[in-house]
Amino acid sequence: MKFLLGHNSKGINMRELPFGSNNNSELPDKEDELRDFLEEVFKLDQSTSDRGNAKECYRRLQSKESEFVGSVIEDAYWNVVSLELFHMAQIATYDENDDQTRDLFLKALDAAKKGSGDEWIAYIEGTIYYLDNNQARLEQIMNRADGNVHVLQRFLAGLKKRGAPNYKTDY
Repeated sequence: MKFLLGHNSKGINMRELPFGSNNNSELPDKEDELRDFLEEVFKLDQSTSDRGNAKECYRRLQSKESEFVGSVIEDAYWNVVSLELFHMAQIATYDENDDQTRDLFLKALDAAKKGSGDEWIAYIEGTIYYLDNNQARLEQIMNRADGNVHVLQRFLAGLKKRGAPNYKTDY
């Protein structure tokens, strides 16, 4: 079983790990500590609706990268890294910092490819296509985004209506 970062109204379940059992007694102590660390970072991220803690969350994640690489929860690490980079990109988008926005979304995509499922990768790609005003590619990828397809649909509608992206309006 591969860990997939999933968040909804109930939050994240870091107990689902990339091997066949969710029995915490099977976890080596270090992985248990790392899982707890990811839970703390995710809680900090979710503590504000504007995701204003994303930069601090990312800083914390970077400080522990070497501990996650090669661990049984490395995929979970890259999922959370991707999420924080995505939130940083959203904030940059709201601040109309186009150069930083694109770079952060691309970094979020790179991190997602190291540990995320296809749905999250498709959502990030769709967001980049939206910002690039690429309606054709956005339409092609939309069905792969599953849980975030409604956001990509709004992005596409905005592009068709205005002929240009406006993240604040369409998100």
